[in-house]
Amino acid sequence: MLQHEDHEEFARCVGLTRYYRSRMEGVIDRTINSDNSTPESRKLNDVWGARCELAVALDTGKSWSGIDRGSSADVGENIEVKSTKYHKSGHMIARPQCHWERTGIRRNQISEYTYESILEQIPNTLEYMHKHVYAFVTQNRLENKVHIVGYMKGADVINQEYWQGDSWWVPQSVFTRNYGDLV
Repeated sequence: MLQHEDHEEFARCVGLTRYYRSRMEGVIDRTINSDNSTPESRKLNDVWGARCELAVALDTGKSWSGIDRGSSADVGENIEVKSTKYHKSGHMIARPQCHWERTGIRRNQISEYTYESILEQIPNTLEYMHKHVYAFVTQNRLENKVHIVGYMKGADVINQEYWQGDSWWVPQSVFTRNYGDLV
């Protein structure tokens, strides 16, 4: 059985591998803000993301290879892991898996569309989300801890109440703590 320190080291290695592989492939972060402006902060985000996925794998007993496999689930066959470093007030953010440009909607025009018309533009995203469970994990970087807030069926994430312009922002209070309650 692996010790806690071994898990931490494995997740660190996975996160750094993801960071360097993405840069070699010319992939840059989707969301860049002032907190992600340096290579070191971007590496740290990849490491924390891997730590959160590993925590969910251990919590659910599902497999996790650590390999970023594009369109397949983060953990097991159907679990998508989302995390935030805003451990007290953070929301789970689920973005449509397509690039807005592919839909014909320009990012600066999204506010001109109704929620229903946006949903009509992203059928692949909706199909993907319906097949998955979303795990939400918060990161307390000051205390070097992750906390699994809970789980939610993807179909429940797709809720107009959570829609914030170009993504769903789901509050921590609506997650089910036990993964087993959803399957």
